[in-house]
Amino acid sequence: MRYWQIVNLAVAALMMFSCKKDTTPVVPPPVQSPKILLKDIDITGQRPHFYQFEYNKDSTISRAGFASGLALYDVFYSGNKIAEMRDLNPSNKDTLRYVYDSQGKLSVINIIDDDTHVIFRRFVFTFEGDRLIKIERDHVEGEGFLPDNVEQLDYYPDGNLKTKIGLLHTISGDFTDTTRYEQYDNKVNVDDFGIVNGSVNEHLFLFQGFHLQKNNPVKVTFTQPGGLNNSITTYTYTYNQDNTPSERVGDIFTNGTGAGSGIHVPFTTTYTYY
Repeated sequence: MRYWQIVNLAVAALMMFSCKKDTTPVVPPPVQSPKILLKDIDITGQRPHFYQFEYNKDSTISRAGFASGLALYDVFYSGNKIAEMRDLNPSNKDTLRYVYDSQGKLSVINIIDDDTHVIFRRFVFTFEGDRLIKIERDHVEGEGFLPDNVEQLDYYPDGNLKTKIGLLHTISGDFTDTTRYEQYDNKVNVDDFGIVNGSVNEHLFLFQGFHLQKNNPVKVTFTQPGGLNNSITTYTYTYNQDNTPSERVGDIFTNGTGAGSGIHVPFTTTYTYY
């Protein structure tokens, strides 16, 4: 075969190869859901709002306010994980230092007095897989720690919180209570941190890598042994176009044995976003 015939065959083969369609499927890049930037939560007209949040450029929280301004925290990170929360209140300038286990799960939050640099309280977290199942709040006693209260958490199969059982240790004895969450909607929850951050006598801590609720409960039942402060709370929600709540209208019906039982107390929670 002559040289020019060999060249022509090679060119023809190259053209045939280049004309074949690429059958490799084109996989589109994953669609990134926009991050929800909660601005504040207002409970029945409180001023300032009960919760307030500010953010860094990467959408991580830079500052958090709690209990209508009683506490205000700057939030610091190590990589993509919260490292510290520093309370800016002049009368209570504590640091909350986050500690993670070898798998990157939140293990302990140490509460450090900024004057003495001593750990005087701590929150201890226990997980089962990705679900938080126990929180222990301890205080320093001598050379070790003693518990103030413990919260046990149980979930529905879909990951929404089912029950929270609290055990409070006091000088007078131990007290238990149970909170049951029911009738979840299919919308987006933005305030599940409030379940374990409801006391103005405790520091606020931000969740890192876990959630207690994906959706919003319609019914919440609180019971205690003896029924002293039993109550049933029902909620009606209004939603934004992205399925986040804009308003939650609640009604607490006290059905316990204490004074004031048998009455309804309405309240409204509003949510605003950046």
